[in-house]
Amino acid sequence: MATTAVIKPFEHETSASRRSVRPILFIVMAYFWITLSPLPDMSELTSDAGWGANSSALNQVIVLLMAGGVLASLAATKAWKLIFQQRLLLALILVWFTATALLGNDPSAGFRRMMFVVIVCFCANAFLLVPRSQADFTFTLACIVSIVVGLSYIGVIALPVRAIHQATDGLEASLAGSWRGIYSHKNITAAAMAMAVFIGLYIASTGSKRLGWALAVGALLFVLFSGGKTSTIMVPFTLVVAWAFERFRKIRGLMVWGILIVANTILLGSALSPSVADTLTSLGVDATFTDRSSIWRLSIDAIEQRPLLGYGFQSFWQTQALFDSDAALETWAVTAANAHNAYVEAMVNAGVPGLILTLVWMVYSPLRNAAAALESENDIRLTRLFLRIWLFGLFLSCLESAFYVNTGPVWFTILLSVFGLGLQARSKLSKGDGPAVAGKRARRG
Repeated sequence: MATTAVIKPFEHETSASRRSVRPILFIVMAYFWITLSPLPDMSELTSDAGWGANSSALNQVIVLLMAGGVLASLAATKAWKLIFQQRLLLALILVWFTATALLGNDPSAGFRRMMFVVIVCFCANAFLLVPRSQADFTFTLACIVSIVVGLSYIGVIALPVRAIHQATDGLEASLAGSWRGIYSHKNITAAAMAMAVFIGLYIASTGSKRLGWALAVGALLFVLFSGGKTSTIMVPFTLVVAWAFERFRKIRGLMVWGILIVANTILLGSALSPSVADTLTSLGVDATFTDRSSIWRLSIDAIEQRPLLGYGFQSFWQTQALFDSDAALETWAVTAANAHNAYVEAMVNAGVPGLILTLVWMVYSPLRNAAAALESENDIRLTRLFLRIWLFGLFLSCLESAFYVNTGPVWFTILLSVFGLGLQARSKLSKGDGPAVAGKRARRG
């Protein structure tokens, strides 16, 4: 194998990785995408448990074993040197979020959850470095997404009580009739299926056209039947923005930052300003955004009280301190599982510095990397996949708390896109690379 100045994703290859790479990749993605409890019985979930129930000891053991397996596989390659690029930025995020967790409402729980997020980040980054070829990467994506989409449809047909929200659900019985597939909530399902659309399009572009288009169309239909309005709108919107991002170089930054600033100004303005809410209502828009405005008002009031440090990582929502606060007498929003806005959630968790660090990591750096990757000779199909998922994650996060989540497909896949864009921007092809080496330059199109 030729040595390059920068090791390319999928470029390395050893006898150890040949034997073990696909099982490791399958396990990692299956854990996040299929989860340990697909098709859960939501009638058993009560308001006492809530959406934010803590993970079991078994789950924690499985994650540690999985991370250990990934680490062992990564150690067998030269790519371990690329783990956690932008180490200074990630170190600052870890230090600040951990410090605020230790100073927050529940130091021990906040610290444990933060360490779990670090493991998730490691697994996502390593998932791109372990494969010996792009074929391994694509094969794993195709297998897992096929299983998720297939199981979700089988559930709807053969076990609807487990795959469709019911009026007997312990929480949010009002969602009855919305498809949730193998996941616990339609919003998770809609976001995952939206990402499956992008993955299906990528698979179709690599040569598996029938499978890729089948996955893309099947996933898109599931998004529609899930009733997830945000994801339904975001899929075509993301495709259009990604198309424009590729072609209009000079306005890339303005486009991304502009959309995020305008969207959050309107959304949060609807919660804080009666005039903004009235204007939206006159345009036929639900100014509460499915009653998220109550959650945003509570979040912003809380941030104003602790703007620097926040309340500690995942230590504000679903806590007894919040239930016992004066706000519990004024709004139902104290029962929310999160802020339903990842940027607001970052401030709730770690104050304004937490938001700034998050924006640098999730917006500024990937923006530069995406531009560099598009200008490189690396595989445009892979860059396009990461670009679409990253943009979708940014836009989705205006209405959902998609960042720093301990489990599930959404945050894991956003991380794949962020780390993937970084690798695509930095990697170089060596002259000795053969046609089987993934990441090999493809004709642009």
